Amino acid sequence: MATVTRSRKESLSTRRASEPAPAAPPATSRRRSLLISCAGYLTAAALSSLFVACTFSLWKADLSTPITHVGDAMLNQVWIKGVFEHGWYLHNPNLGAPAGMDMHDFPMSDCWHFFLMKMLCYVLPNYVMVFNAYYLLGYPLAAVTALFLLRQSRVSYAPALLASLLFALLPYHFLRGQHHLLLTSYYVVPLSILVALWLYLGRIGGSSESPADRRDERRRLCGSFAIAALQSSAGVYYAFFACFFLLIGGMAAALDSRRWRPLIAAALLIGVTASGVVLNLSPSLLYWRQHGRNSFVANRHPLEAEIYGLKIGQLLLPDHLHRIPNWSRVRNKYDAWPLAEGEKVASTLGFVGGVGFLFLLGSLLCRRRDHAQPSATEGLAIFNFCAVLVATIGGFGSLFNFLIFEKIRCYNRISIFIAMFSLFAAALILDRFIAWWTTTGRKRWQLATLLTALAALSLADAAGLGPIPDHAGLKADFQNDAEFVGRIEAAVPPGSMVFQLPYVSFPEAARIVDLWDYQLSRPYFHSRSLRWSYGAMKGREEDKWQRETAALPLPKMVKAVAQRGFAGLYIDRFAYEDRGAALEAELSELLGHKPIESGNDRLSFYTLPQSDTAPSGDSQKASAQ
Repeated sequence: MATVTRSRKESLSTRRASEPAPAAPPATSRRRSLLISCAGYLTAAALSSLFVACTFSLWKADLSTPITHVGDAMLNQVWIKGVFEHGWYLHNPNLGAPAGMDMHDFPMSDCWHFFLMKMLCYVLPNYVMVFNAYYLLGYPLAAVTALFLLRQSRVSYAPALLASLLFALLPYHFLRGQHHLLLTSYYVVPLSILVALWLYLGRIGGSSESPADRRDERRRLCGSFAIAALQSSAGVYYAFFACFFLLIGGMAAALDSRRWRPLIAAALLIGVTASGVVLNLSPSLLYWRQHGRNSFVANRHPLEAEIYGLKIGQLLLPDHLHRIPNWSRVRNKYDAWPLAEGEKVASTLGFVGGVGFLFLLGSLLCRRRDHAQPSATEGLAIFNFCAVLVATIGGFGSLFNFLIFEKIRCYNRISIFIAMFSLFAAALILDRFIAWWTTTGRKRWQLATLLTALAALSLADAAGLGPIPDHAGLKADFQNDAEFVGRIEAAVPPGSMVFQLPYVSFPEAARIVDLWDYQLSRPYFHSRSLRWSYGAMKGREEDKWQRETAALPLPKMVKAVAQRGFAGLYIDRFAYEDRGAALEAELSELLGHKPIESGNDRLSFYTLPQSDTAPSGDSQKASAQ
């Protein structure tokens, strides 16, 4: 069979070489084609942006206020404000006082995203607008790259547009939101899938015979290297998964053609991606060489690959926030099972994606082997099946974590690749349906009506799930923090350090009563010159000093903090069962004055005496008077 396949490929190549090259289209025709193509991409970008604007009610929003202001979204704001004020995210002198916040112990491979955000810093007036803009831009960018993948694969425009919109508007995008800003910026993923498909189909690393085919292959290969380099700087998870699919595409093409060239091309592209990841991580690698590895940060266990593994049930069942109550109840019942824990809210494919997923699985069972050339459907089916094998609970990903490298723990995040495979397959099905419809002589308006209804239902089914932000409440809360920090800045000299209570380790700390992780960064977002204690990297000397100092009896703690040069104490009352009443009563007695309080009664601030030896008790009262 392999001999027959190979002979068919050789005869096809010979026929191509013997045929005269088609005449180049006129310049006016090329310009018209380019304009039509650009209009198609602009339509996808505009429709996705319109849908997002309606979902978030952006006409009610003030984009100088974060759309999300809790949890990991605050960590993203910390990084972006650092880029806005200090040029990059790795070191921030306004946090982690007195030494400053240093992110070298928390390595990331996301320089592309930070570079684009830095470019936005030159255009937009404040870091919050950069934060909101980059998140909102992720929707049209994902729609455009998905449409590019489908159009390059010869899918007709209407099904390609629908699939690209569904890809951009996945629950994955909305439910991760600004909490996982770097993960929701997944617009490079379709480009990586395109390269893997080119490998599988022999369009790079193949055996092109004619000069025109060789030129096209060289162009695709150059583009593939550029995409590999881009993917290496757009998140380590997506880079890892992209390398996996490059390997699968190269291996499948090499076995089918009995040639080494596809596998060599795949190895080169994987090498470019891996080298780019290492380059992204090099600041951390050099820092560890000088200061030693920090074992307290980003600790991962091989077992987490099981906890955060892929669940097929979560792919196919509707989301827990589905608009049809009975469907959401089914999902909530499934999620109540212990094995359904993990990143359970972000992998739903929706009805259209689910159909595509099942179609790809079924196509493996009835795959015909007499094709002269491999097809995109076969490639997608292989990629989809391999994705499930590597990412599911107990899959090869778990073995990889157990035997080789435990840091890749959240294999469920491969669901964004599976979503693109599935929506691609659904677009192919719809494309064939449209082709069949046109051959039957039925009316075009009927087809247009069917497509419009399908688009409306599929978008209502899967897109835009999640709560609508309370823009008014977010703005009031944000302005309350700004007013409170303004009063602190008026009470202490510029450049002063503020010690924050309670002590919270950074990053990745557990919730303390009602204080969620990263919420001690709230005052930093509004300060101009103050330096805050929160943000010292855990496991390093400054973090150790803060932890030990905060555990001292209150008079000794106040004295140690004042001697270190801190000008005030900041308290978040949400971290205490009694809302800080006992702590503040003792501090008021000790310092001899009442605190500055925020308008919402959540936050308080005490100024500290500035002397070499901080007074305590009655002597402090006298000095305050």
